[in-house]
Amino acid sequence: MVALAGSKGGAIGDLQTPDRQFIHRLFSGRIDKNELFQYMQERSRPSVGLVVNNACNLACKHCYLQVKQVLAPALKLDEWKRFAYSVAHSDAALISVCGKETLLGDTGMNVLAYLADMKAQDNLAYKFGIISNGTLMEPHRDNLLEINPEYLDISFDGIAEDHDAVRGIGSFAKALPNMEWASAHFGQRFFVTLTVQKKNYLKLGNTIEYFREHGAKNLFLTFYEPMAYTDQTLRMSDAEQETVLDRFDQLKRLPKGSEMNVYVDLGLYSPGPLKAFLSSKWFELSKVQLDESGVCFIQHTFPNGVSLSFRFLPYPLGVWHTTRVTVEGLYLASEDTLDTSRYAENAIANIRDFDYDFNKLHHYALNSQRFHQILDEYYDVTLPQIVKMYDLIRTNKIAA
Repeated sequence: MVALAGSKGGAIGDLQTPDRQFIHRLFSGRIDKNELFQYMQERSRPSVGLVVNNACNLACKHCYLQVKQVLAPALKLDEWKRFAYSVAHSDAALISVCGKETLLGDTGMNVLAYLADMKAQDNLAYKFGIISNGTLMEPHRDNLLEINPEYLDISFDGIAEDHDAVRGIGSFAKALPNMEWASAHFGQRFFVTLTVQKKNYLKLGNTIEYFREHGAKNLFLTFYEPMAYTDQTLRMSDAEQETVLDRFDQLKRLPKGSEMNVYVDLGLYSPGPLKAFLSSKWFELSKVQLDESGVCFIQHTFPNGVSLSFRFLPYPLGVWHTTRVTVEGLYLASEDTLDTSRYAENAIANIRDFDYDFNKLHHYALNSQRFHQILDEYYDVTLPQIVKMYDLIRTNKIAA
């Protein structure tokens, strides 16, 4: 996954033509570690996720954010504001307000309102948004319209039966009216986010059509990444992940109608889907584009009004691109976000130790032992696998 904090509003800024020769050389194994590090640094506009709580009104079977015990007292609102102020006045591209459920309690909406006020008053360039399960949104509708975030995500797991099987009976009925409201009021800034897993992947075509008919302009797909403490029955095999890529052909056959963007998020967290994508007909090096934060996109547009966009990164996120602050202030590299059981050993620092100064903290993180461990593991283990796969793909295409 590229986005451990929802859709991020799709792309950050306008898409542009990248150095495709660099990407080809990377895939071919002809980029040394220092050149890769320099390339990443030059495109570094980090995205920062603020996890404002560890509480939720649901008990989703696939939720990785299961924290048994926080490692320090939870940040207070004034602490969140101090850190948010520092991030907002840096070169950060995006600030995501998230949580186990962002709208449970007052902190999420207060931080979101603070970000909106700062951006307007100080004429700042960052993008900000919120992620929710959608069941608690109705009382906040007027405030959300006033705050006017650049993106708003509501998470679903399919149509009613599939959704409720993961999130609990009645959760779909609670979220659907807020999805329809958000679609009507936020348009292209609203995203239905959906985790693709074993119990719903064969129904993706019907699911996409359903949300399109209910007004959604964007559907954002990520692949389920199981943890030791999440539901293993939702795990997909490599063959099932490849089937998902094949079944995207169904999008061409949907009836003509309103425009809808289907995003597919791929990254090194879930190497199976990324490998399936790189070996599929959807991957064409000549079509790769970059957003302002350095993320790769490949877009396909169909005559029926549906577009299919793959968002991916063939290199690590580290802290140069995506970081997360936990409810108690731990600063985590993106690669370390999923496994909450290892937060204590992998956290780079606590924002309190740097007096809430994002620039000092981020500079420290980029020189930390953990960051370089992530780069070394990528260069020594992951990249050789990508190179081998890319060579096989090119060989097969030439033979065909």
